[in-house]
Amino acid sequence: MLQGALLLAALLVLPGCGGPAPARAYQPRLLQAVLDGSINPGKVFDLRIDLDHIADGYAAMDEHRAIKALVKVSELKETA
Repeated sequence: MLQGALLLAALLVLPGCGGPAPARAYQPRLLQAVLDGSINPGKVFDLRIDLDHIADGYAAMDEHRAIKALVKVSELKETA
């Protein structure tokens, strides 16, 4: 849970502002709120794209069709 909360704080975007929030300023309050259950961070990534469509991901975030895009680099392969 701690890693997810830190990820949320690091990736926090303020809608309509066109850029990242100052995560260090919000991190202690957000982390405590997630840990005590008063907020549910939910999904951070709401768009999945591959390397060939990175420009589409940036456009979607710029046009507020997506909050954060997750870039799929490759399939995970099991090692023996």
